[in-house]
Amino acid sequence: MRQSAVSFKTKGLTFEGVMAQPEQEISSLPGVVICHPHPLFGGNMDNNVVLAVSHALVERGFVTLRFNFRGVGNSEGEHSKGEQESQEVLAALDLMRAWPGVDSKKIGLAGYSFGSSVVLGSASLHKKVKAIALI
Repeated sequence: MRQSAVSFKTKGLTFEGVMAQPEQEISSLPGVVICHPHPLFGGNMDNNVVLAVSHALVERGFVTLRFNFRGVGNSEGEHSKGEQESQEVLAALDLMRAWPGVDSKKIGLAGYSFGSSVVLGSASLHKKVKAIALI
């Protein structure tokens, strides 16, 4: 598995993330953006469930993006109780769609705990999301 530190911006804030993909160069891979549990209870992109989902998907030929919501790790801003986090997910989806080797027509969202709530709120805002998984 290859991993790359990434950053992206939305609403004037910068967010940190990690893009993971299979070792071999393959084009037209599906992509999944993975959202972590509640930031105020220690949730971040390195949560054990988020990492396990990312690794399992990459082993099956997916590209994944996990990122820290606002105010977590090196991501800028302050937690907004889920009110603004959907904007971060939309920006993460845009990054995933533009990533080399990703089939922009095969993009999904996955969320764990708080991340599931944000995924539900985000999926309806982005017409290109083909699947969601709530954990």
